[in-house]
Amino acid sequence: MKQLLQKISLVLFVLFVFGSCTTFKSQVLSVSPDLNSIKSMGIASVNFNDRSLPILPLLDAGLHNAAVDSVAEELFLAEKEYEPVITEIVKTEFETYSGLTPLVIDANPSSQSYGDLDLAWAASLAKDNGVDAVVVPMIRVETRDVSGFGINGFSLVAMTLNIVHADGTLIGEGLFFSELETASPSNVPAYKALIENASTLAPELIGMFYQD
Repeated sequence: MKQLLQKISLVLFVLFVFGSCTTFKSQVLSVSPDLNSIKSMGIASVNFNDRSLPILPLLDAGLHNAAVDSVAEELFLAEKEYEPVITEIVKTEFETYSGLTPLVIDANPSSQSYGDLDLAWAASLAKDNGVDAVVVPMIRVETRDVSGFGINGFSLVAMTLNIVHADGTLIGEGLFFSELETASPSNVPAYKALIENASTLAPELIGMFYQD
């Protein structure tokens, strides 16, 4: 029941974000007092989840998505370039706020459904690596809409950040959405600039877990 309520809260927050004129939202949805009592922490290495692309309008989205596919390898390499950067930022920020020395765990959160983390999977990461809790960042690019004939896409980068105790309890949950940015679907430098937002927005979200 608790997990259901947390998922409902996540959905409501997402709806609020996209129904608002505000271009950026960052929020901690839940945090347990247990967060301050853990003695060791792991950080699951960042992996980008599959990109979310629109399917409507059929013609415009089809043309846009075909252009994305034409540079899929370059976009994939851009994501791979930033994964260790964002992982290190997450590690450093949690180290700063928690006073612990987090262990980076070579995991694959992209194997999980974005926004629907399997707590048992996360708990096993913690137990297998001998830490009290594990932080699981899940990140993806979302293209929310396209212009006529798919010439441009309107995209953002989103991250959910879950902290899971080794006993399977969710002790922290937060997320952010960057502002929407407009770019042609085959513009690789613009895609890099978009995902780089995660490097600057993640620290703000992590700091919110430790606010009084």
